[in-house]
Amino acid sequence: MIDHVRRTIGPLILFKTIEFVELIPKTRSGKIMRRIMKRLWTGEELGDLSTVEEDASVDEVREIISKFKDGFAEPP
Repeated sequence: MIDHVRRTIGPLILFKTIEFVELIPKTRSGKIMRRIMKRLWTGEELGDLSTVEEDASVDEVREIISKFKDGFAEPP
């Protein structure tokens, strides 16, 4: 999959690994809640979660991000 992304999007996108999740934060109308995923990554307050279709999706993404961050080293 990583090679496919590099071929189709270009070499500017570099992935070390890919993680799959069962659920992704979406609204009840099915829109992906990118702001939630970004805030989980940055550690910001998540804000209003009342429109999240499935609360477990936030927990699942939070768990995956914590795995990434445990092995993630900021450049000096």
